[in-house]
Amino acid sequence: MKMEEESWILGPKKLKCSKNPGFLERNYENGRRIPDSCKISDGEERDSSNHIFIYLLIKKVFLMEDIRKLDGSKCSNYPNALHAEFHERMYAAVLAASPTKFNIAEAMLNGYKQHIDEEIDLNKAAQKSVHSQTLAQADSLRDADLSVLIGTVDINRLSPDAAKRDAAIALAVVLDPYRKIANEGTEAETLHVKGLLVDMAKAENAARLEKLGLKEVINDLKKYNDLFVAATADRDSEKVTRAQSKSKLVRPLTDNDYAQICTLLQASLLMTTKAEDVAAGNALIDAMNVITADLKARWKASVTASRTSQRAKDEEAAKALGITYDEYIARKKAGTLPKEEKKPSKPRTPSERPADLLDSSSGGDTGGGDSGGGGGTGGDEKPGGL
Repeated sequence: MKMEEESWILGPKKLKCSKNPGFLERNYENGRRIPDSCKISDGEERDSSNHIFIYLLIKKVFLMEDIRKLDGSKCSNYPNALHAEFHERMYAAVLAASPTKFNIAEAMLNGYKQHIDEEIDLNKAAQKSVHSQTLAQADSLRDADLSVLIGTVDINRLSPDAAKRDAAIALAVVLDPYRKIANEGTEAETLHVKGLLVDMAKAENAARLEKLGLKEVINDLKKYNDLFVAATADRDSEKVTRAQSKSKLVRPLTDNDYAQICTLLQASLLMTTKAEDVAAGNALIDAMNVITADLKARWKASVTASRTSQRAKDEEAAKALGITYDEYIARKKAGTLPKEEKKPSKPRTPSERPADLLDSSSGGDTGGGDSGGGGGTGGDEKPGGL
């Protein structure tokens, strides 16, 4: 049976058939299609700002298969690492699905990728950076050199060799202001090591160091102090870069890129008249929904685990205080819980010399470092009669 052609009047808030008001609902229920030749007729109720969109929407309902719906992700609530992973996987899914087919421009995808990469870099920087590790190792190595230097000088103040003994006694006076610089803050220690190196470079002190076999120790100390200075500069540069691109600034940009891509995808499916484009778009939406479900489930699991862990800690603390969990939480919120006593820190004990960061011809071996440290401890009292 040939379907009758209908004329439509489209208004801002209502749609009606000029010949048969029940035609739309009746044929929608029966699964029949609106004919392609149906016209939009002029009428007083017609609004030029929206009638074309409404007409296309009606055609989409009848002419095309169902369009999938993108599931909400709640990705703005994800922690930084999970947030970056979500967008990285979404980008890969969209890129693999011929995005230009859905009016997603290459420039938009490139901007999306740039923001994702910035998030990933920030997540890496938030972890312990290579500069922090280098600083810690360089500091430990120069502390070891200081221990060897001061310890060797103190030991040789008791040497039966008069030349070594005189050199050690003279160097002990020069080194006295530097004895405890290893216990200072790293930046202060850096400056004091520079001062020590200037003193040790003086002709008379250089000759005394030569007699005690400490020339290579001084060279090693300078090498690791210079490395500490360089690593500090690199770390500061990294901090500047991170300050210019914080996660809290980048994340909204990434989310906005994703939202625009989703809007373009679904708008393209609404406007297209090609069944193959709808099928491709539905396949992409299915893939994106799988990613959303996976990341959302992991986020919810982590939130649940965190809450469970915190509750267990609170219940244990309440039990230790002899009160109920509810009372403990109330007092915790009110800030009336007794303060925990700080446990005394364990005393620092001597350790082996850290592995060298750079190739070194220094003679600062493990044995020398340990014996030097011991000598430094016992050499504070200057022996008399030498």
